[in-house]
Amino acid sequence: MNDLLVKDDLIQKRTEGIQEYRFQCYRNNKIIAPNKNRSYKACFATRDSLVKTIDMQITEAELEFRSAQLLDLPAGDYQLEIREIIDDKIHAIYPSDRSLTFHIKQNNTDLPTGTVSSLTLDEFVSEFKRLIKTSSGGTGADVSIDVNKRIITVNDESLTIPAEIDLSKFASKEDLVGLVKQADLVEYAKKNEIPSTPDLTPYAKLSDLNKYATNESVDDKLSQPVKPTHPPMNYWLDRTTNPWTIHFDNGSAIQFTEYGTTPTVYGYGFSLDLRATGLSIWPLVGNIISAARGTLTLETVSKAVGSADYWSGNNNVINPVKDDADSFNWEDVFFNDASRNKKNEYQSARQKEMLKIMYKLGIWSYEDLKQFGLKKKGE
Repeated sequence: MNDLLVKDDLIQKRTEGIQEYRFQCYRNNKIIAPNKNRSYKACFATRDSLVKTIDMQITEAELEFRSAQLLDLPAGDYQLEIREIIDDKIHAIYPSDRSLTFHIKQNNTDLPTGTVSSLTLDEFVSEFKRLIKTSSGGTGADVSIDVNKRIITVNDESLTIPAEIDLSKFASKEDLVGLVKQADLVEYAKKNEIPSTPDLTPYAKLSDLNKYATNESVDDKLSQPVKPTHPPMNYWLDRTTNPWTIHFDNGSAIQFTEYGTTPTVYGYGFSLDLRATGLSIWPLVGNIISAARGTLTLETVSKAVGSADYWSGNNNVINPVKDDADSFNWEDVFFNDASRNKKNEYQSARQKEMLKIMYKLGIWSYEDLKQFGLKKKGE
């Protein structure tokens, strides 16, 4: 089954051309990198038809398109799917079993412009006389106004002021939205032409829809990362972020925030043993995968002194397997008593951070870590 991890909110203002939209492809819950020998298309459709198809770019291990490619689309909601093309034929569609909604919002140029002013008849008379006097260079003109008959006379030429129009029997277009098609209205529709009791058979009461979700809420839920259920067994390094991000194959990720883009910590340019039996000071990710695979054992860790130089507490585990690490007391957690006696040295003080990361990633359990001094809060 094909799926997507949406990296950016699928929304933009109409004619806005600076946004980037990135997607990560999954197949059977595993990350797959786009094939540079194939082409990828983003397809936008309304409920009635496919309205636009654009080319996507491959950036690192992700697919991307830009809002500048959508400048001609009107405001509205569009169903979005991504197609993988081989020899001009559709090979795969992402996602397989759900829909993505792309929102294009109105900008201010889509709204009506202009101003509306209102004058009483007395105000009009006063303003009219002032303008006539000004326009004639201050010498005045032969001007008279009969307010009762609504007649203006300028130099023997008469003009009748239109009477106020009674619109009480008419409804504006805004009043009729949802009742009649706007295309059928020229300016106004008479109220008596509108059915007194519209046919509501095709509609449901709002109170009957409480148990249903909107398209937007479903799309938001589906676009969230899938909660991982098992530890990671492999990884890839994303250097487009700062700090760099290590993405694991189970859907979790980690950032060693204190070390930003430090190659030694992340393993960039270094050969890693992912089945190591010993604890390496750096790179860190090799220890994580080796522990998950069982080659780096709890027994080995329990004999190490120091060795936690780069396991800073300033880290970020994204989408962890276990999210209850804060319910435990980690203050007296060390590899062994020898390290506990050196707790003022950072190489030992940071041991708890390594073990906490292993817990969050689902590699070692609470029962595993009790031997290192882990306790539940309140014990």
